[in-house]
Amino acid sequence: MKLEVALAVLVSVFAIAIDGYNCKVVQFIFGDSLSDVGNNDRLPKSLARASLPWYGIDFGNGMPNGRFTNGRTVSDIIGDKMGLPRPPAYLDPSLSEDVILANGVNYASGGGGILNETGGLFVQRFSLYKQIELFQGTQELIRAQIGKPAAEKFFQESQYVVALGSNDFINNYLMPVYSDSWSYNDKTFISYLMETLQGQLKVIHLSNADFSLLCIYYYLLNFKSNSHNVRAVPNSKAMLLFSLVFAPIAVLHVAMTLEEYALAIFWLKINLILFLNIQMLHSLGARKLMVFGLGPMGCIPLQRVLSTSGGCQDRTNKLALSFNQAGSKLLEDFSRNLPNASYRFGDAYEVVNNVITNPSQYGFSNAESPCCSFGKIRPALTCIPVSTLCKDRSKYVFWDEYHPSDSANELIANELIKKLGFHNVTDSNAPTQAPAIAPSPEG
Repeated sequence: MKLEVALAVLVSVFAIAIDGYNCKVVQFIFGDSLSDVGNNDRLPKSLARASLPWYGIDFGNGMPNGRFTNGRTVSDIIGDKMGLPRPPAYLDPSLSEDVILANGVNYASGGGGILNETGGLFVQRFSLYKQIELFQGTQELIRAQIGKPAAEKFFQESQYVVALGSNDFINNYLMPVYSDSWSYNDKTFISYLMETLQGQLKVIHLSNADFSLLCIYYYLLNFKSNSHNVRAVPNSKAMLLFSLVFAPIAVLHVAMTLEEYALAIFWLKINLILFLNIQMLHSLGARKLMVFGLGPMGCIPLQRVLSTSGGCQDRTNKLALSFNQAGSKLLEDFSRNLPNASYRFGDAYEVVNNVITNPSQYGFSNAESPCCSFGKIRPALTCIPVSTLCKDRSKYVFWDEYHPSDSANELIANELIKKLGFHNVTDSNAPTQAPAIAPSPEG
């Protein structure tokens, strides 16, 4: 009898412990190379890696760690200042259920985008869709570890970051050598976009949605009348009312050129897929989510060196501004319409543009060329041991042809913290301060 009572008490205590599992607040990060902390380094066929010196020179022991910069990412810095642990890469060999419960997971992948085909030239990378699929696997592990009720609480109390989109333009729509550019003309590329969108809708079981001519007509008319200053589709219902059947008819009514129509469809596809992925994250428990906006990507060193004047590419920057406007509207709609959703859009475009325009006012001396390069041989698509480093990395806005330096990332992070009113969510202090910039290696 005593044994039975003891066992009953033990089972009851165990059940209470599982039901009230004391989980930390952690982060789950979805993104591209601006947030990658080592996933691509473990993708054997990926051509987008940060696995060689001088990546990571100002982080920890100074060795490459998978981050595409000399120090910390924006996500690192924001998480540090909020008192959150840094989530390891999904492909980190040490990742386990206990590590996930203590630190979260970072699924970000260099070259990844909102669209599945984005970054195809890098061979291996995780698109946003794939990253969310991996997150679903993570949820299954945690449910098996602590039980469904505790897991649901854990995921709903976690912080979520979505930080990607630039590759969908720089390494897809705007890239002259990208396969879409030489495999299709405008007309056949539109057909390809239509077929892909139709396939996406079928995959998520929306093929029987109530499509509407009015929605596509409204969207294309809005696109035309605003001179490429694209806004988000009016609301989430309208985004699901996109009609594949009547789109060509609508184009005739709006009198768009084929090029304008191709760009409009590209925008609609971006908006729709981003909408569906964020809605999927909400269904998986994401209640506190921030989406990073795009910076003036027409001013990154690679875009400058590819321009005829050496200056910023205005068209690319306008696309970034349009993406931010659409993304901000999308997140507002989500916060208003999804239950218990606190979704924020982090837009640092203005401050980064100001830094690039007037670098000295922000403590920088160079906002045009990368710190790590081959000197006058440009573009240097990556940073490798034979690259030449600038004398003072803290004075350069850009680390390589694509990515900001640690100093620039800190400025961006501080701007987002100020704009969004982030505060420390735990009793712990930030894991690290800004790195002490080591002298550049000789040679």
